[in-house]
Amino acid sequence: MIQTDPIVYLVDDDASFRRSTERLLESAGFAVAPFSSARDFLRSKRPDGASCLVLDVQLPGVSGLDLQRELNKRGSKMPIIFITGHGDIPMSVRAIKAGAVEFLTKPFRDRDLLRALEQALKLRAKKTAAAGEHSFAREKSLFALHSAVDVDSFWKAIPRLVASFFPFCNLCMTLQHNPVRPLIAKWFHPIPDGPFNPKPLEEFFRAHPRSKVVSESDVFPNRADLLKSTFYREYMKPQECEHALGLFFWTGPRLACVITIMRNSAQGPADDAGLKQLRRLYTECELALRRISSLEREHSARAAFESFLRRLPLPTMLLRWTLGLAYQNKAAREFCLLWREGPEASRVMKATASPPEEILDGCRRLKKQWETSAGVKSGQPIVSEEVVYHAKWKHLRATISITHLNSVGLTPPLFLIQCEELRLPGAAPNAAETRLAHLARLTTREQEVTRLACDGRSNQEIADEAGLSLQMVKKHLHAIFRKLEVTSRSRLMALMG
Repeated sequence: MIQTDPIVYLVDDDASFRRSTERLLESAGFAVAPFSSARDFLRSKRPDGASCLVLDVQLPGVSGLDLQRELNKRGSKMPIIFITGHGDIPMSVRAIKAGAVEFLTKPFRDRDLLRALEQALKLRAKKTAAAGEHSFAREKSLFALHSAVDVDSFWKAIPRLVASFFPFCNLCMTLQHNPVRPLIAKWFHPIPDGPFNPKPLEEFFRAHPRSKVVSESDVFPNRADLLKSTFYREYMKPQECEHALGLFFWTGPRLACVITIMRNSAQGPADDAGLKQLRRLYTECELALRRISSLEREHSARAAFESFLRRLPLPTMLLRWTLGLAYQNKAAREFCLLWREGPEASRVMKATASPPEEILDGCRRLKKQWETSAGVKSGQPIVSEEVVYHAKWKHLRATISITHLNSVGLTPPLFLIQCEELRLPGAAPNAAETRLAHLARLTTREQEVTRLACDGRSNQEIADEAGLSLQMVKKHLHAIFRKLEVTSRSRLMALMG
C-alpha cells in the first residue's frame, strides 16, 4: 500500500503524553500512529510515503538511541525528532550526529514540535526527490552495464554503477587476462607495478572456497596484520584508504574477475544495508560478465574459423587451450596419419589419426611462453610461432601459432596448426598445388602484391596499381618473404613457378 498523506509515528512510554501529543498533531492535520515501546514500533507494518518519527530517548527495553541505530542499520531514511525529559549535551550530540533532525527537551512548546515536524517532512521530501534522481541514475548505469559488449565498455559502466551504491570510493578491476595469471586492467589512480603477497587471500579461499563478497576484515581479522600487509602498504595507504571490499567472480574453480572497492576512514566500512546493496551489485555484474564471456567466445571462435577458412587448401587444425581438438579438416587428418605411419602405410589406412605427440609438445612449449610472458599491467602477450619438423621425414612440417582477441578478455586462446608436406627429395612438384599452398599462407593483399611482383612490376608500379604507399608495398614484401621463407624476388618468382 502507498501512503500519500504525511504520517507521524509517536513512540513514548508515557500514556498521558502520548494522548496529548496525538491530539496536538491531529489538530495540525497529521495522521498519527502511537506506540508505547520501540519493539512495538519495529514489529508494526509501516506504509511507504511521507513520514516522521517522534521518539522518546528513555524507553523500556530498547532505548530511543538504540532504535535510531537499528533503523540506520536497516537503511531507513525516516527523519527522527527526539524528545526527552532527561537530556544532556553528549546525548543530543550523539543523536544529531546519527542523523536526528531535532532534539527537544520536555516540556517544550507546541510550536517547537510543529516547526520541527515541518522541517523534517521538508527534509524527507527533498531526500525522496534526490533518491528518485539517484534511482534514475542507477537504472541508467545498469542499462549501460548490460549493454556492454566487451571489457572496455564493461569498465566504463562499473564506476558509475558502483558510485550509485558507494559514492566517493576508489575502484579497481582485475581481469583474467589468460588462464594462468590475472592482469590489473583498470584502476582509478596510478598504482605500483608488481604483485602483492597473495598468501593471506589464498589461505582465506582455502577455508572459504569461491567466496563472492569479501572485506579486509574477513582476510585480516587482526587489524595489525592488515597494516603490515603489502596490499595495505602498496595499494591502500597511498590512496589514504582504510577499508576494502572485494567482489570475486568465478568461472568454475578459476578466479575470472575481481572488483575492489576501497574507502577512507571517514566513509567507514560497509554496514548491513551497504552489504545488501553490494550483493545486488554482484549479481548485476556477474550477469554482465557471463554475457560478455559468451560474446567473446563466439567472437573468438568466429575469428579463428575465418582464419581457418582462409587456409583450407592446407591441412589445418584448431586446438583448445587444454589441447583438446576443436576442429580438423580432412587434409589435416590425412597429414596426422602420414606423420604417424609414414608415406607407405598412410596410403592404405583410413585417416582418423589424432594430433601427433610432437605437435602437442610444440603447443605445450608455446603455451609456456604465453604464460610466462603475461604479467601485472602487461599488454597482450607476444609469442613467436613454433615450427615442428618430423624427426625422420623432414619434409613434414607443422607451424603452431596462438589466436586470441586483441583485448583483455575472459576467453582462453586457441592453437592454430598449419601442416605442410614440403617437396620430397627428387620428386617432381605439382606447380598448381604448390602455388595454391603457398598463396594460402598469405593475406588477400599479400597475394595481390605477390602476383604483381611475379609479373615483374617494380615497387612503385605495385603501389600505383594496388593503391598503396611505397612504404606499405615494402612492408608487404617483407612479410611475404618471411612467410614463404625466400630472400629475394627471383626466389619468390621461382617458388611461385
